Amino acid sequence: TKKMTSYKQNLELGAPKKPGIAYTYFVKEMSKALPEGTSKGGLMKRMAEEWKKCADKEPYNSMAREAEEKYNAEYSEWLKNHPEAVPDASTRSVKAAAASSSSSSSSSGLSAAPAAEETEAERKARKAAK
Repeated sequence: TKKMTSYKQNLELGAPKKPGIAYTYFVKEMSKALPEGTSKGGLMKRMAEEWKKCADKEPYNSMAREAEEKYNAEYSEWLKNHPEAVPDASTRSVKAAAASSSSSSSSSGLSAAPAAEETEAERKARKAAK
């Protein structure tokens, strides 16, 4: 059997669900415009193409940032109220906390970038590597 991740274990305990990325909000919005009963099989490929062509992604990036901030606050509060929970090392809030604590103790004097900017930079680096 597969080992359950700490994120999934925490979900079973009632932890908040991680937010979507900007593309998720784009797909949700575009899906609303479709007539009911539309087959979504080949449509997802078309939506991916539309996302690539989309010139103004800022509204969707903004929705994703807001959802991530809300999630981080809810997750931190949830962790405080659930001592039996296993902190999920893959969550952005945990990574951001670790980055800020390590940068504050470093002698370089550089401050940690907000988690949303780090993930955007990571995405760009991944795209550039492809």
